[in-house]
Amino acid sequence: VNPTAIMVSKGFYVAGAVADVVTSDDVRYRIRSTTRDAGRPAYKAAADVTGAIGVSTASRIDFSVEVNTAVPTTLKINAWDYVVGDWALIASGTANSTDATTNVSLTTNVNRFVSGGPLKLQVFTQKVTTAGLIVAYEMRIDRVHWTLYP
Repeated sequence: VNPTAIMVSKGFYVAGAVADVVTSDDVRYRIRSTTRDAGRPAYKAAADVTGAIGVSTASRIDFSVEVNTAVPTTLKINAWDYVVGDWALIASGTANSTDATTNVSLTTNVNRFVSGGPLKLQVFTQKVTTAGLIVAYEMRIDRVHWTLYP
């Protein structure tokens, strides 16, 4: 399933469109991180990606996200949980200046991600720094894709 919509949920839009995250072709959706939170030395960037799936049940979902950041950051991949009504962490790791693909296969409680509407995925990065150090960065998403199994 290819994304049908993408929007910035943390940070500032730089360039790109939903078509840029359909294939791994080095044409990217780009977000500039937030400025440092008051009292917290953290910079963040996130994009919410939506895809129409046309089903309300599934036995397995495979996710693939290709992203890079200008500086090493913490990477979190969240999926919208319709039962809880909030984002659920499905993968975490690091992102840096070279493209890296994160693949996730969900096989337990999968219906909670598809039962209420379109599949929603959040690509979130964060850089925590020491006080006073400025490390704003750019997050670049090259591809987001998922496969559903009945």
